[in-house]
Amino acid sequence: MTKYHVVLCLVLASALCSFSFYTGGNHIPVVNIVAPVNGSSVRRSSNIDYRINVTDKEDGSTKYEEITQEEVFLKVKYLSSVKQVPAYLQKEKQLAKAFLTMRQSDCFNCHAVKQKLAGPSFSDIAVKYGATAATYERLSKKIMKGSRGAWGDTQMPAHLNIKKEAATAIAKLVIQYGSDANFDLYRGTEGIIKLNKKKGKNPSSVMLLTAYYLDHGIEMKNRKEGSTTIRFFLK
Repeated sequence: MTKYHVVLCLVLASALCSFSFYTGGNHIPVVNIVAPVNGSSVRRSSNIDYRINVTDKEDGSTKYEEITQEEVFLKVKYLSSVKQVPAYLQKEKQLAKAFLTMRQSDCFNCHAVKQKLAGPSFSDIAVKYGATAATYERLSKKIMKGSRGAWGDTQMPAHLNIKKEAATAIAKLVIQYGSDANFDLYRGTEGIIKLNKKKGKNPSSVMLLTAYYLDHGIEMKNRKEGSTTIRFFLK
């Protein structure tokens, strides 16, 4: 074997190793809630600032705006007692798959939990349809096939890539979140959490914040999610 062939073999071997590492080595994003401080006590007020930092070995960092605001989500949940935390977190695990499917689709481009965007809020949907088996059947069909006219001229496009089971799970999540006066969902790495001043009179009341980021994977495959949960107390 000539010196040229030896060098060529080494180059090819190095390229193959790098390719293998790149396609199989997607890392889990690191998500941190910088503010408010975990475990702190916060006075009941109408405004609480939040800030989230995300770093991902492949995607970059929110610090340098390599990860956009629209890709970061924050769940906010009020609980009257810390004793309710384990049950709530367990319930959220059951909703995790549907929540992930929604973020992989375009659902949150048109809908929010409390506010009307291009489409109705989850709260408005919950009030209009209620939490029934008929509602889940009706909404799942709308999710898959699209709809128009139920909310004026607003048109929801069809989601042919979402199958019946997933669509039903999404419908249940929409009603669950929309019916919960103590829950909200924010989008972005920073913003203001609006609290109800009447809440938190119980000395053990707690606010749970869970931040999420779903990375891009390798060419949008093998995507991984990073998340973190903190709590703070109302005084």
